[in-house]
Amino acid sequence: MCNLKSSLDRMLPERKLYLLRHMPHHLFSAGRFQDLFAVASNEDFLAAQASASPADPELPLRCIRDALRAAIEMDEAVKMAEFVLSHCNHLRSTTVESPLEALRAGRTERAWGLVEANPIAARTRWYRLLW
Repeated sequence: MCNLKSSLDRMLPERKLYLLRHMPHHLFSAGRFQDLFAVASNEDFLAAQASASPADPELPLRCIRDALRAAIEMDEAVKMAEFVLSHCNHLRSTTVESPLEALRAGRTERAWGLVEANPIAARTRWYRLLW
């Protein structure tokens, strides 16, 4: 996990995208919790997830949630606290940009992804506004 950034840079784009999207969940499913903790704590990995899939602003959040679930299964209170705080910080950064700002900047897929990240009542309002 030490050379994750350099490994990602050398990968084919399709493999890199698959790895960024699915590796955290595969690590969780395989019970490789320590590796998952390392990935979910790696800001370079989370930033790579966000930039590789701008239409899916929840991707880094899902990685952190998988790590939180693993910490809960292991009954690791310190890791639970770490990932709850990390989730809050990344959630805040997601909600700083509004769907309307993304749409104005020409990032339509990102705008719809940001709409989907909202609670259902807010989603309905955004759909009306952006449609």
